[in-house]
Amino acid sequence: MLIQGPVRVELTGSAVASNSRSGISLWDSARLVISGCTIARNGHYGLWLWNSAYARVSNSAVLENGVGIESSSDLGRDGIALRDRAWATIVHSTLAGNGHYGLWLADEARARLSRSAVTRNRQGGVWVRDSAQANIADSLISENGEGIQLAGRARASIVRNRIISNRGYGILLYHRPCYMTAEAFLGHHCGRANIISGSEEPEGNGLGAFCPGELQFLLTEAGGEHPQRGGAPGESEDNDRP
Repeated sequence: MLIQGPVRVELTGSAVASNSRSGISLWDSARLVISGCTIARNGHYGLWLWNSAYARVSNSAVLENGVGIESSSDLGRDGIALRDRAWATIVHSTLAGNGHYGLWLADEARARLSRSAVTRNRQGGVWVRDSAQANIADSLISENGEGIQLAGRARASIVRNRIISNRGYGILLYHRPCYMTAEAFLGHHCGRANIISGSEEPEGNGLGAFCPGELQFLLTEAGGEHPQRGGAPGESEDNDRP
C-alpha cells in the first residue's frame, strides 16, 4: 500500500500482510492513523515513512516483516523505518520478530514510542542514527539482538523502560570501545528510572546493561544526560503531532 501526497488516511481493525515488498509506504506529506491493526509478514518493511510523512500507530502489532519473500537472512528489514523528516507516534503497540530492527530512524526523522513492546527483532530493538530523535518511555525492550543503539548525532530520551534479555547490550553507543569503528558518537541522550539488567542478573542482557559505562545514570530516579550540557535530565520535547 502506497500513500503519497497531502492526504490523511485512517486504518482501523485491518490486516496488511504477506506483501512481497513493504506493507505500507508513506511519502511526501501523507498522514496515516493506524488503530487496532496487524502489519505482518511483509517482504520488506512493515511501515516505511519518507519525506515529511507522519503516522500514528496505536493498539497495533507490527510482526515478522523483512524475513520473507524478498529478504535474505543477511539483509532483513525493519518493522517501522523512518527517513528524511518523517515523524511517528507509536503507543500501546507491539513490534516483534522483524528481520532487522523493530524501529529504525535515520536522517532527521523523529519518533515517540510509549507503552509498547519491542521484542525478538533479529538485529536490535531500536536504532537511532544521523540526526534522528527518539523519545522512548514506559516500554519493554527485550529479546532483541541489541536493545537500543545510538549513532552519529542522534538524540534520545529513555525513561521508565524495562530493557532486558537482549543478546547484546541493553543500550550502546556506536563508537569505541563498544564497536570497532572510526565513527564517534556526537549526539546526546538523557534518561532516568529504567530497568536495564546486567549480564549476571536475572533476565540479563547478554553483553551487559550498557556501553560505555558512563550510562549508569539511566538506572537512577534522578537521571542524567550524556554528554553533560546542563539540561533537565530524563526529559525531552514531545514529538507527537495532531
